[in-house]
Amino acid sequence: MKNLLQGWSLRVADEDDLEQVAAIEKKTQPFAPWSESSFYNELEIPYGTFWVLTDDETDAQVAGFIILHVIDGHAHLVTLSVAPEHRRKGFAEYLVRQAHREVSRQGAQVMSLEVRTRNEAAVKLYEKLGYTIRRIMPKYYSNGDDAYVMEIAIEEDGVRF
Repeated sequence: MKNLLQGWSLRVADEDDLEQVAAIEKKTQPFAPWSESSFYNELEIPYGTFWVLTDDETDAQVAGFIILHVIDGHAHLVTLSVAPEHRRKGFAEYLVRQAHREVSRQGAQVMSLEVRTRNEAAVKLYEKLGYTIRRIMPKYYSNGDDAYVMEIAIEEDGVRF
């Protein structure tokens, strides 16, 4: 994984990243993208983790982001996105694996997420990483799309495989 990520680093998001994060969101979530102010609110949540993947050269180009919440031993992957021009480089997998380590550090025992049932690439990635489909939520998204609720058990070292 390290060779794929050469030249890129994960760090905590800040206000300076929000314009790019919102732009990635608009490109990747055409039905109901989050606003820049919604992302700003995530910076303030005490139980949240908001990371960006940035270039090592300038630390200014955002290639992707992930937002997590951990409450009472349960982690929720709130949102994850990689800019279209940076897809198929292993960035999403890297973000999720780092999330597993972080939520384990915070004491989470389970991590869940929702994903569009028709987002086959994301579903395959999550299954590859050990997630299982727990249920379908009909018409979960604002455009009427259904969602899978997927879940994985977290252990002290990150994830049980």
